Amino acid sequence: MDETTDASQNDAARFVQRQAINRSGCYMLLFFFSLLFLNFEDDTTARTGRTTIQDQIDAIKYEKSLLANVTFGQNITHPTPPLVQQKIEKALSKGTKDAGDIGVLPITHFYHNVTGIFRGEWIPTNVTVPENNVPGNNATSPEDARGDFPFDQPGSFTINLKSEHTKEDRVKFVEGFIRLQNDERGDFGVLMVAEGVHFVNNGTLYMTAVPENTIHHMPLEDLLHMLPSNSTMNQGREVLQEELSLQLEEMQNVLDWSGQGYIDNERSMPNITGCTFEFWMQLHPVDGLMSEVLEYERELENPQGISVRYPGPFMASMVMYSANCEMVMEMEDSNGIKIEKYYKKAISYATLASIVAFIQIFLLIHQMEYTPTPSSVSNVSYWTIAMQSTMDGYLCLIHLTTGVVVQNVFIPFATTAFFTFVLVSIFGMRYLMVIWRIQRPEAAHREQAATQNAARTNSPTAETNNNTTTAEPAARTTSTLGGILPMANATARPAVRTVQDERREDALLYYRFCKLSCTFLFPKVEFYAHHLFVYADLVFLLGLFIFYQTASKSTFVQNIVVGMLAFGLFSFWVPQIYRNVIRGSRRALSHRYVIGMSLTRLVIPLYYYACPHNILAHESTKWVWVLAAYVMLQVAVLMIQDVWDPRFFVPERYLPERYNYHPILPNEDEETTVDVKVVGVNASEEAESSEGESKHTPGRDCAICMLPVNATTQGSAGLQALGRATYMVTPCHHLFHTECLEKWMRIKLECPVCRAYLPAV
Repeated sequence: MDETTDASQNDAARFVQRQAINRSGCYMLLFFFSLLFLNFEDDTTARTGRTTIQDQIDAIKYEKSLLANVTFGQNITHPTPPLVQQKIEKALSKGTKDAGDIGVLPITHFYHNVTGIFRGEWIPTNVTVPENNVPGNNATSPEDARGDFPFDQPGSFTINLKSEHTKEDRVKFVEGFIRLQNDERGDFGVLMVAEGVHFVNNGTLYMTAVPENTIHHMPLEDLLHMLPSNSTMNQGREVLQEELSLQLEEMQNVLDWSGQGYIDNERSMPNITGCTFEFWMQLHPVDGLMSEVLEYERELENPQGISVRYPGPFMASMVMYSANCEMVMEMEDSNGIKIEKYYKKAISYATLASIVAFIQIFLLIHQMEYTPTPSSVSNVSYWTIAMQSTMDGYLCLIHLTTGVVVQNVFIPFATTAFFTFVLVSIFGMRYLMVIWRIQRPEAAHREQAATQNAARTNSPTAETNNNTTTAEPAARTTSTLGGILPMANATARPAVRTVQDERREDALLYYRFCKLSCTFLFPKVEFYAHHLFVYADLVFLLGLFIFYQTASKSTFVQNIVVGMLAFGLFSFWVPQIYRNVIRGSRRALSHRYVIGMSLTRLVIPLYYYACPHNILAHESTKWVWVLAAYVMLQVAVLMIQDVWDPRFFVPERYLPERYNYHPILPNEDEETTVDVKVVGVNASEEAESSEGESKHTPGRDCAICMLPVNATTQGSAGLQALGRATYMVTPCHHLFHTECLEKWMRIKLECPVCRAYLPAV
């Protein structure tokens, strides 16, 4: 009857697990289908108002005709106000004195290739622009054009520039993106597209910038009016005409191949401003001869391993002026990094991350060798290893995605992703599978015991009958041992596990690991898979939504979210501390593994939040040292548990009961009969013998070594304690030598006689 009930319960559990897996698959399928349908509109509605390729070609031709008719100093739409002109002259004074004369070689030298990234702070100033200088201007148009972004407050900026060679050696075409952010706002900021020209001799750049999602074309005719002289205008016109011709040729090729197509005007960022800007940028001069500067840039572009002289920092001063928004922004002494050096820095980071992953692989191998037996593995927390594997899995995806997107650093980032993948999929998952298979029967035993206890509580009649039937043996055991020897385990023989059960649990383990990143906050459901599936689906989708929303927020909001995630993920030693307290175990993890993993896990957060020159330009913060101290606190608790006591910080009244393997046994004589079982005598046979005419007195031989066990405890209290240390009694009432059973339990946590589960020592 009990076997039938256990089989039906197992079948019901398997059915619930299958239903949960199928339900989770449906959730994911609906989620991805919703993404597809949200990105597709009705064909007629989608094409309404969209620009065709032919329209774009006509617009480029019209722009070329406008540039051809621009005359220096005539038909200027909005002359530069005096205040703005002063700020421009101040910025240009950081370079050559005569910014308008490019025919004379300057005394100072500048970098010729401006491809790189500039970061800094901008300071706004409101400017009064006459109404006749801006067509259609009125009292409210500047506020309407600014939109929701607070241009009247200081903020930070990031400029990504790309320089392209032209037929004119002294002038280059420049394009890029400008991102403006406000430190107090929790959003992505304003993203603008910029195009212009770069005069390499005096290090001056003239550009115009419009919002990224604008439907208007770049006002290149206004760019020509920004140039300081007729000669610079003519050279700038040639460069712009050349670039427009290349764009026209490219669009014509697309039209020839695809026919009357449409251009996707959808952008990633919402339109929060309508400001258009005129942009002046002056590079700071560098030291050394011009030949040394050019040789340095050539070595950066095509490394040959030769020793070159470093000319100096890559810096610039900038001014942005918007006539329709009536404001000017100053950006003084902004630091930049050339794109080649940025790639080198990224490669250095990838090398560091690869070394860290390589060290972690050997640390995990050492830990696996440190726990070679099931008994030692049973003391290791599943969630401690799983949380670390989750972090490694995310790092693998991040590094691999970065390498695919940025092709210049694919090999180093792919190498990092490979080492992290090996750490997760080969060693991490293997160790998790070992822990899962060994600890699963233990959890099943606890669940079965809890179910039976609940059944006894809910069945008073059966309990009464049971008490009536077993009153005499219970009274005998109690009177004989005084309540010291524990009751026999009623569920001694575990259920038979098939190969299909192990395979099903392995598949369940992989499914759990895929969603572990969102379910580590629920340690109560560690082995209750049907509960885990329900929570994992919802939390997983919520995690995707939070990640998507956070990616478009400001650095402040991102730091808050990252800080919360870091606090959770870097609590990976907490489950092990908890398991040590519950089981009363120590030295479950190697000290080398604990210290090494703690230090290597902190390398990446310390790089991004403690190093001021990291690849993401994250500002260093002191809070990262709080995270490091938090991890070290966990390490200290683990060390104290190993050296002192696993439960040193928990009050005794809150501690769970531990099974005593060394109970007080009475002396073996005819007056007192000990209810300690003999090998091969089960509970039913013992009950029958107790009800018979003669009383059965079992022997006291160890079932492992087959030698007698001395269970005599006489003398003082100290001698009795030493005597009890020589033998061990299992919950199923089998007697063994302490040395024999401890060696056995290092291999298996099962009784050598009846295969019942044994609690850890």
